[in-house]
Amino acid sequence: MDTYPSYLNAIIRRAGCFGRSADDPLVPEKNFPHLHHAARSTITDGYSHQSTVGGEGKNVPFVSVEEIFRLALPAGTVVLAGRDGLDRDVSWAATLRVRPPVLPSLRGGELVLLSAQSLQQLDPPVPFEALVQRLSERGVSGLLVLGDVTPEALRTADARNIPILALPSGVNLNELESFVTRTITERRAELYRQGMRIQRTLATLAIEGQGLAGIVRGLSDLLGKAVVLESEIFEPRALSGQGALEKEALLQLLADTAGGRSYDFSPTQLASSDPPTVHWSLGRRGLGLLVSPVLVRGQVVGYLSAIGAEGEWSSLDRLGVAHGASACALELAKERAVLEAENRLRGSFLDQLLSGSVIEPEEVAARARYLGWNLGSAYIVAIFRLDEAVDVAVRPDDDMDKMLRIVRGEILRWSPGALLQDKSDSITALYSLTENQTAAQVRTAIEQCRRGASARLNGARVSAGVGRLSGTLVDIPSSRGEALQALAIAQGLFGGDCSADFSELGVYRLLFPLKGRKELSEFYTEVLGPLLDYDQKHDSELLKTLESFFTCQGSLQKTAEELFLHRNTLAYRLRRIEELTGLDLSDLENRFQFQLALKIRRVLV
Repeated sequence: MDTYPSYLNAIIRRAGCFGRSADDPLVPEKNFPHLHHAARSTITDGYSHQSTVGGEGKNVPFVSVEEIFRLALPAGTVVLAGRDGLDRDVSWAATLRVRPPVLPSLRGGELVLLSAQSLQQLDPPVPFEALVQRLSERGVSGLLVLGDVTPEALRTADARNIPILALPSGVNLNELESFVTRTITERRAELYRQGMRIQRTLATLAIEGQGLAGIVRGLSDLLGKAVVLESEIFEPRALSGQGALEKEALLQLLADTAGGRSYDFSPTQLASSDPPTVHWSLGRRGLGLLVSPVLVRGQVVGYLSAIGAEGEWSSLDRLGVAHGASACALELAKERAVLEAENRLRGSFLDQLLSGSVIEPEEVAARARYLGWNLGSAYIVAIFRLDEAVDVAVRPDDDMDKMLRIVRGEILRWSPGALLQDKSDSITALYSLTENQTAAQVRTAIEQCRRGASARLNGARVSAGVGRLSGTLVDIPSSRGEALQALAIAQGLFGGDCSADFSELGVYRLLFPLKGRKELSEFYTEVLGPLLDYDQKHDSELLKTLESFFTCQGSLQKTAEELFLHRNTLAYRLRRIEELTGLDLSDLENRFQFQLALKIRRVLV
């Protein structure tokens, strides 16, 4: 026998979701024999949409509780609890009955209609708050209640964001269930038509070559809301305003809130053709975002957001943002394919220049012209690498790719003409100096780029090694080797998060490659060992005093001021250093040994 009234049987059979019979083995529950549970195969109606404001995605255009409230419920209906859950998706309507099966199988998204009086007629009776908790665990989207609701049930509903709506007296639940069901079906059909219209419009814009800006503008016109496309690090790429929301004010609002935004999309929800949506409150002017990730090859490369009044999102808004994100994903995939092809060509050319492969000057000039790269009067190689403080071993590959994209973007922002070569954890850049450009200007741009990338990496840090100026293309491989050594010194000697210029490293260029050699450590111990032992035994600061003495160019006055010492105390310490080491600080050769040992200390420690 069918569980549903006869006028719904045709709809239910077409949808393919019959209720379970009372003798179904999944029906009995130890504490709640009136509730059934199974995994529903969702009604598709030929349409796919990932809707997920706070829940699992459903592959249909769903209607929210709030829309049912507006479109289908009688005047006088009041929201008693769970207001934060009004955006939940509704898959179907079901009325709780006194005789089993009291409900059809609950598979998520149902709007349950019930009479408070009927709970006491169940055998055994079910406490209202226990029913709310159990229905919440079954994924029910809300309750329409005729009669009084206990305070405990309201608190439970608020805690679980399950809306409880009180119906006016005299409502016939069977008739209301029929009307709600019909509203859901009709609304889905309407959403399907409108969704197809949005898809066609966005596809037309893409075919016409309107690009990302055109897609964002078109979606904004369709939804009547401001729409913004941001990169994965919340940098605006396209924006279209609506109404009183002026562009500059929106950009400022987005920039002010970028640092605090973080969207938690489940990996199982991520599909470029069917992305999920989430709400995000901006906390200002009553505005919020309806956000969908833009996915290319399974990676989030940006976010498409509609901007509007918080809590006033419709199912059409969600459909539109999801479709818009898919359209942007296609555009970005094309853009990335073109960029990657160009990068491969430029990278191959740079690889030949860096490796010292013999290339005829005419071929070099021809390839440079083809790639839009200007042959300069001199060249500098720089290598950027993420510091080891970033644990690459536990970072997903897409995070590493994302960070390197940020570094690449910063390099090209400061030096658009640089040739780049990507490696798994680093980027090599070749800078061609023009007639009006100096090596100092390029080195300044390299450091600005490094700082900019570190600032945008949310905790990760970048170091850079810079080779000496190369006067010809033939010298570029040497500059690359110097850049590698400078990078190793920047990260291994200076602590990372800095740039090291090979031409400014002085004696460290000789010492660093010798790290690990016995002769180096023996010289260090021979010269400074007595001071280290003395400081350790007497808790003194002779080694620090010696370092400050050389930092202050041997000036007793400046050294005493830096160490906050009386000159007599400083003089005593310096005499003690000479006694322990057997070296005279007034002798230039002895001073050189001290200074060399101190530099070796930086390499070894």
